[in-house]
Amino acid sequence: MAINAIKTNKSVRTLSIVALFFITIVYLLPIANVLVAIIGQGDQFYWSEHSLWLQLFIITGSIVFSLIFGILMYVFIIRTMRGIRSSVIFDRLNSKILLWCSVVYFLSEFFNTNLHVMLHLGATEGHGSLVLSSTMIVPALIIAIFALLYRLACNISEENRLTI
Repeated sequence: MAINAIKTNKSVRTLSIVALFFITIVYLLPIANVLVAIIGQGDQFYWSEHSLWLQLFIITGSIVFSLIFGILMYVFIIRTMRGIRSSVIFDRLNSKILLWCSVVYFLSEFFNTNLHVMLHLGATEGHGSLVLSSTMIVPALIIAIFALLYRLACNISEENRLTI
């Protein structure tokens, strides 16, 4: 029995390290690309006189919510690894973190999608509209459903701990 627990712990640790690496790559590279485009101000970016405030709002939102989502995922994975060590895999705080991840993911995708719109629409005098699509909503709903299932698992886990 102890050998299976050690194998499971190593598997979760390896999976967690891979997930942390993936989160870092996926969410920090676009932020770096945005900053390079803004600093370089090449053909990719145009400051519009008519919608400068909107461009700055979209850029700031893109960076801030991408970072918040990455941080929430880091916290979730680290808390899960600590929970495995203490035999508490399902934690109520982790379920709340997952629920917040769904909200922050939606906002991150909203700003990231509209960032590309703002980068290209600036050349057409900054006139454009914000985009809201199912590719923003559906993954956020899936994360929210997963958070609710995780909360249900927390309830069942707590009941099992109380049952002798």
